[in-house]
Parts: sequence; structure tokens; C-alpha cells
Amino acid sequence: MDSRVIKTRKALQEAYLRLRKSGGEKIKIKDICQIANVNKTTFYHHYEDLNALIEDTENEAISQFLETFEAKNQLFSDPYRFISDLPIALDSQKEILHPLFYENPEKLVMLLEYHLKEMYPEYLQTEQGTVLLTFMLGGTFHTLYAMKKDHNSDDEQLARHMARILEGLLSGLNQTDEQ
Repeated sequence: MDSRVIKTRKALQEAYLRLRKSGGEKIKIKDICQIANVNKTTFYHHYEDLNALIEDTENEAISQFLETFEAKNQLFSDPYRFISDLPIALDSQKEILHPLFYENPEKLVMLLEYHLKEMYPEYLQTEQGTVLLTFMLGGTFHTLYAMKKDHNSDDEQLARHMARILEGLLSGLNQTDEQ
């Protein structure tokens, strides 16, 4: 992609993010263009509409998160590390993730789950593998969210409990597969 295109898209995304952080009124394309110092024609050259910019900005934020989440490939090999590193990685990106998803944390979970599934293509080849991957990711995200929100649980203890559950699940599946 041309460096000018990258620079313009980044400016538009940063303008949108700046407006999200400030809260307040409904975000308008003209306000984004003003902050990004581009005209509306330029905006529409890069994005079909505001929703396209929002989607691009959210996906870029998820990509940045995944770059910081070193244990993203260890859900099956080291569930404890995956679970214990997840809140740390999320926290390191909260300046970007919070303004985008604070109104709809479910959307963040859905996007994270979608992008993380792409890292485990071998599990997406069968229905059982897809169910297992969906269950493990969805269960991990939802449990972490609920336990932190409703119970303010200790991260270390919570990671140990959840890792034991996932390891037990995987062990039980391996025994079933061997029979």
C-alpha cells in the first residue's frame, strides 16, 4: 500500500479515536476530516462511510493488541500463560481499546475471538475442533470479564483456576479420542 494512503488512513483513524476519547456528541465525518486535516472527498476516497472507518480502526486496534499479546499461540500448549498474559496485554492497549469498546465490550470479545481463531487453523477443520476452540476462547474471555467486573478477582489465582479447568477439559478430550 502506498505510504500516502497509509498516512491518510492513520490520520483518519487517529481523528476518530480522538473524538471517541472526548465523548460527547455523535461523531460526524466532517469533524473527523477537520481533525485529520483532509477534505470529505479524501475521506470517501479511503472509506465508503463512517462504519467502514470504525471497522478499520477497530481491526487495527485488535492487530496492535495481538502484537503485544505474546502468549496468543499458547491456548492449548500453556493455558496458564495464555490466561495470565491476556489481562496484561489488554491493559497495555487500554488507551486504544477502551474508547473503541467501552460501550460494547461484547464486540471486543467477539473480535478478539475471531482474530485469535485464525491463529489456530488446525482446530477449524472439524466441527469438534471449532466447538472446542470457540468454547475455550469464549469461556476464557467471558470468565475473565465477569470475575474482574463482578468479583474483582485476583489475576494470578483466577488464571490458575481457569488453566486447571482448560487442562482438565483437554485431558478429558484426549482420553475420549484414544478410546
